Amino acid sequence: MADRAIISSVANVIFGPSFPPNTSVDLRILDKHLYSRVMTYLSLVDKSSTGVWPGRPLVKDFIDAVRSYDLSDEDRAAIFISSFWGFAAASANVTSWLIVFLLYHPTALAKVRNEVDSTMRERYHDDAFKLIEDPEAFGPSSFPIIESAVNETLRLTSNATPFRQATCDLNLVHGNTSVPIKDGDFLMANLRAQHFDPVVYPRPQDFIVDRFLASSQAEHTGVKPGTQPFFGFGAGKHACKGRLFAIRHIKAFVALLVYLVNIELDGGEQGLKIPSLNERSLNVAQMSRDIKIRTKRRHREDTR
Repeated sequence: MADRAIISSVANVIFGPSFPPNTSVDLRILDKHLYSRVMTYLSLVDKSSTGVWPGRPLVKDFIDAVRSYDLSDEDRAAIFISSFWGFAAASANVTSWLIVFLLYHPTALAKVRNEVDSTMRERYHDDAFKLIEDPEAFGPSSFPIIESAVNETLRLTSNATPFRQATCDLNLVHGNTSVPIKDGDFLMANLRAQHFDPVVYPRPQDFIVDRFLASSQAEHTGVKPGTQPFFGFGAGKHACKGRLFAIRHIKAFVALLVYLVNIELDGGEQGLKIPSLNERSLNVAQMSRDIKIRTKRRHREDTR
């Protein structure tokens, strides 16, 4: 549910109405027909002077940039698919995991729903359309519990493993151990070891929805807020440039979902353990299995 909603919405806004539908399934299996469908899409955008959507300038810039290289149509499509994967795939997995964590932790779900209901009542007078129309609705200062939940989900599910190349000989010292590193050697970092360090993150195996709130950090960890090693958005010289975009549309999905719909585990899921991480995944781990949920509308919105 979450991955299809996230991927289709991102595709519609950034890539426009002519982008191939049902790409969430295609991305999961890298369907061979996806290349031809994307090639057709790029050709249509390139030749058409009509049609306006928010991401059209970005797509046109991509087409103009790759035109200067001697690339086949299939190579251009492959690069575009890689870009699209970067836009949507990780955030789709994070959103799916976040919903699962909330369903398996009813107290956390109640905290998120209370935050959303309070915001909707006090700021938007229980009008979801006013929320959607507000350009700052999902900015950095909005829905802090949801944003904390996003970071907590990344802490638990991110399995990115960056590597660096040494530019000189050195000895890497840790305690009483020294490891010689030669110029040109490649080193890989185990980021999950940092995210599961009980000294930094008490009860590291648990999902704590407000762990990344400043008040919660000071109360439960004794660590100055913002000083913990957190690599949810990469471990390079710069954090992921798309992180703010990703957080915004995850916030939007979760806030609208819990406001408009009651969600609960299907009866057959009761007593089952939360899905495990599929370690053979990139960036954000996929789930070992799907879960079944029940939904029921909470609020009826007009059809403006």
